[in-house]
Amino acid sequence: MQDVLLSPISLNDLLTNVREIVKEELISERKNDLDSKEWLNSKEVKQLLKISDVTLWKYDRKGITEPHRIGKVKRYRKDQVLSVMTKMETKIS
Repeated sequence: MQDVLLSPISLNDLLTNVREIVKEELISERKNDLDSKEWLNSKEVKQLLKISDVTLWKYDRKGITEPHRIGKVKRYRKDQVLSVMTKMETKIS
């Protein structure tokens, strides 16, 4: 953790600095998650992407998400879902 040095700084500059630090931390954590090769079920994907059943179905059909059938169950690679989440966040920013 970094030392805190108090100095006169505008609120906007402070907010900008905090956002940048948080963004860097999130990117770092996401890169660590991308290294993992875990599988997620549909419910976990919907919670992670904050989407509905219908939206996940549409994403599957459009190729945005890539479901893999393991037996009779659809599974999604966690790294691929996190990549989709990153692209979604980039479009929003």
